[in-house]
Amino acid sequence: MTVCSCKESKQVDTTSSDTTDSIVQNDKKQQLTNIEVDETNSEECDFSNEFKDIIRLLKQDDYNIDTTLTEDTLKFQIRDRLEIVQSYEFYPKDFKFIFAKRKTRLKEMEDNWYPNFRVYEICFDNEQEAIDYESKLTEVLSSPDIFNDKNYDYLIRNHDRIIYVTCGAKIFEQYAFQYRDTIEKIIKN
Repeated sequence: MTVCSCKESKQVDTTSSDTTDSIVQNDKKQQLTNIEVDETNSEECDFSNEFKDIIRLLKQDDYNIDTTLTEDTLKFQIRDRLEIVQSYEFYPKDFKFIFAKRKTRLKEMEDNWYPNFRVYEICFDNEQEAIDYESKLTEVLSSPDIFNDKNYDYLIRNHDRIIYVTCGAKIFEQYAFQYRDTIEKIIKN
């Protein structure tokens, strides 16, 4: 699985239809033919109250929070070797995200390493759609391809939204994952 943000990348055809994943065999290779992601909310996605609570918590825990807007898409992909066999793409109007970087460096490291990770909130039209995508995205995140081995992330559903936490380096995984239970408690309250 590869999760990336790519500016205006058009590898996946996205439209407002409800199609299922279709993968065909061609010359004994799996090829992506047409996996479409429904467009989510027609209005821009705003931070939920729960997400604002997560931001406040991170600030209290000595993290700088960057909420810079992006024009990049958010992609979840499964690959077979270098070929994409399944992909879901979300556009900036469908999600908000923060980049959290700790203000103090890791003392036990010789280098000046500051734990950091991203937290996304992906908006959907209704709770059932979020449930459906939670299942699809979990499948992508748990796929055993070589690209997935380098992503350290998890999903938590918040009613009609999905909160996605990811860090790009194994060394920071514990910092991102230490908030999992707390985020779940924030959502349940």
